[in-house]
Amino acid sequence: MYVTQLTSQDAAAYQSLRLGALRESPTAVSSSYEQEAARAPAEIATRVTLAADGSFCVFGVFAEEELGSFLAFVRPQRGKLRHCTELAGTYVAPKFRRRGFGGALVNAVVAHARSLDGVRQVKLGVNATNMVLLLIMLSACASETKRMNSEKLNEFAIRCTAAWCSQNAASVASFFAEGGSLKINEGTPPVGRTAITAAAQGFMSAFPDLVVKMDGLDVDGGRITYHWTLIGTNTGPGGTGKAVRISGYEEWRIGAEGLIAASRGHFDEAE
Repeated sequence: MYVTQLTSQDAAAYQSLRLGALRESPTAVSSSYEQEAARAPAEIATRVTLAADGSFCVFGVFAEEELGSFLAFVRPQRGKLRHCTELAGTYVAPKFRRRGFGGALVNAVVAHARSLDGVRQVKLGVNATNMVLLLIMLSACASETKRMNSEKLNEFAIRCTAAWCSQNAASVASFFAEGGSLKINEGTPPVGRTAITAAAQGFMSAFPDLVVKMDGLDVDGGRITYHWTLIGTNTGPGGTGKAVRISGYEEWRIGAEGLIAASRGHFDEAE
């Protein structure tokens, strides 16, 4: 099982599962089966494509090479409403129920919401009888009860630093929760280990001699700040050949499983 943001390539699987939801629970969705079935493939592809600013996306859980569930995230475009987001259009196929898909989706979407600047609220509307989904949401939004102490956090940060120096992108992603996110300055954050692996590989390919040094770790209650310096030569494909030395920091939120649920990275791009 893995959680990821859907793309246009997942449109057919998404539409099939959504039509299944309409057949099983027609009153839980605002549109009808006939309306959804008549939508063109291009329209469905657009509906599952990530917005450039992260304000809209659809997360899915895959298992046994099949899309088993989905959940949409929506952030209003109006300035006065940008602080408030909504979870919408969720469904888990019957064969995949009671396997933690709903909780994994909610955790991934909440992590995405927390990675966006200015978000203060996440709303979820459920049928009065759907107490399971309501309890999942409350659990995901509650403060993490399992905190790592400073010593373990420091050891964790040292191992994460070594992973960045390993030229093994998957090793970096292993320090993130399944629905974890890695935001760098104002860029769109990759969400999920597959996407984070690809992002880390981008750095490693651009800088084949990449070295990351840990400059310090600040722990203030639940706030964790990891300071680093990146050193390397841009000799990868299409590179400039220039040597770089960049310092920055990441603000980490550690999830209940002891992995990074969300990381917000900051550095001066002029360097």
